[in-house]
Amino acid sequence: MSYSMYQVNDAFSFEPLVFKEMRTLWFLDVFTVGNSNLDFPEGLQFLPNTLRYLRWNYCPLISFPPTFMPSNLGELVIPGSRLERLWHRDMALEKLKVLDLNGCRSLTQIPDLSRAPNLEDLDITFCSNVDKFPVLPNPCKIKYLRMTATNIEEVPPSINCLARVIIWTLDCCYRLKSLPTSICELKFLKILALEESSKFEDFPEILEPMERLEQLLLDITGIRKLPLSIENLIGLKTLSLQHCESLEVVPCTIYNMSLEHLNLYGCKKLKRLPELPFSLKHLNATGCDSLETVSNPWIALAQHPRDYSVEQEFHFPECSKLDNNIIVTEFQIRVLAPAILTKSEPHEKKSCGVPGVGICIPGDEIPMWFSPQSERSSITTKLDPNWYDANFMGFVVCAIISFNTSSIMQVTLQCEMCFKTDSGESHIKTQRPFKLKTNSGLAHMILQSFDENYSDVFDAVEVSFNFRHNGIDIRGSKKPNSEVKKCGIRMLYLQDAEQFRIANIQHLHEKRNVVITSMPEPSTETGTNDFGVAPNCHDESEPSEHRTVQLNTEASLPERINCCMIL
Repeated sequence: MSYSMYQVNDAFSFEPLVFKEMRTLWFLDVFTVGNSNLDFPEGLQFLPNTLRYLRWNYCPLISFPPTFMPSNLGELVIPGSRLERLWHRDMALEKLKVLDLNGCRSLTQIPDLSRAPNLEDLDITFCSNVDKFPVLPNPCKIKYLRMTATNIEEVPPSINCLARVIIWTLDCCYRLKSLPTSICELKFLKILALEESSKFEDFPEILEPMERLEQLLLDITGIRKLPLSIENLIGLKTLSLQHCESLEVVPCTIYNMSLEHLNLYGCKKLKRLPELPFSLKHLNATGCDSLETVSNPWIALAQHPRDYSVEQEFHFPECSKLDNNIIVTEFQIRVLAPAILTKSEPHEKKSCGVPGVGICIPGDEIPMWFSPQSERSSITTKLDPNWYDANFMGFVVCAIISFNTSSIMQVTLQCEMCFKTDSGESHIKTQRPFKLKTNSGLAHMILQSFDENYSDVFDAVEVSFNFRHNGIDIRGSKKPNSEVKKCGIRMLYLQDAEQFRIANIQHLHEKRNVVITSMPEPSTETGTNDFGVAPNCHDESEPSEHRTVQLNTEASLPERINCCMIL
């Protein structure tokens, strides 16, 4: 029986035995919107025990009839109900697969579910008076466990019974402080959400590898640091720590992971970042205004030379303390290293090997590595007759965007390349746009490389770069509050990577006892290397002048490689 009160404004009252003559009823769907306009002045004294499916939105009952035996129920869906308890004693719930108590704010405890061995979906979201973790069956078949905005303070070690859980939400649990280490036994877990659980401070040690966990969401928590053992989350793709204002440390073992998305937006106390993996596609460090340095990925490069993303975006808007030289070096490594690998492939590639890397940082000067440079939003350069040779890798560009407002700005920058031939033909290549959001009012530098094929313009004699941008003031102002002030380009060749000593580092996995004894030496006048940036391999936590790095090797190389990097 289905009973809908949608768009019905009149109130209806029912007798307590309204269902008594429906003893074989197995489907009951009572659908209302908002506060229920169904009333049971004397309560409800009977529900048929034959029910297999019961949905009753905003159920007005305080409890189900004491004679109701839900042993045949497969789904119980009662979101927004006024129930204070479901039934008066523990029940055998062998057939129950779905229990949806979303928004049952009057409910003070979840019934004992140890006798619900087939339960797959448990939703107690917004059960704000529930303060104890529910008793679950063991073994347990639950796949979806939603506990958002409950009053739970402690999760017991016995959660290892959740062997099949896939999604577990604990966001907005304002009393929750930690999780037990037994969480590492949840081998099917894909998504763990703890956003806005503001008292959550200690993420547990991950004592065993977790291959399937893909998303770890810790936004707006009280987390201060992550354990080194986080590297055991070997399948993790997304780590979000947005507005974790107590976060001070990101563990150095992160370079061992296969992360693709790292969100550190608004982590105000974070001063440094370790080496980041080459698999990383997107980093958002906007508003990390204490951030001073990022360790360049020399170890990650040596350990996983073929594990890199062809599209990478790193955002550092409003990071006014960040050392630009280090970030420019980061850009150079990420652009040049994969190019060496691609050029060494025996089969033909569709592109020249340069990945699409984009990095945004505060800055108002074009690094000297880019040549030629322009004081405008466009630049043109002549091309040598043999510019497109076997060593050519691609183009990289740099643009400076200035702002004359401190309001929130959203800017889209897009580079248009126009190649001209001797015959006067023009070929235009429009690159993927780069999007920037900031409210600092500081000028920002955008560094970009393009995953592009230039074989169709090999005979060009001139190329022009035009930087188009579209700035939107969030306040709605139509005045032009941003402009491209400067730009610069560089043509990349194999020699660039060789000069930068990347070729040697990338082949460390093929050698033993390799000692890197030379890096681009800093100029005595400027403190920069041959590329116009200061080399950075130094971790300030290391007191010695040399650091020995133990590298993992492939099965074919059982011995560890000892790499001594001159700092």
